Amino acid sequence: MSAPHLSAPTRFAEAGLAFWRLDLNDQHPTSSMAIAQVHAAYLTPYQTKRQKTL
Repeated sequence: MSAPHLSAPTRFAEAGLAFWRLDLNDQHPTSSMAIAQVHAAYLTPYQTKRQKTL
């Protein structure tokens, strides 16, 4: 899914989003809430920064 030339935060975000989708498919509300907090705290700033640089 990720290419070697991508930055570590980008690879981390892609992995996190893939895991997020898998967890939502499993319908585990507690895990989903925890992942949502991680997503909001760590992945969203990377996505915003990446969009600004594109």
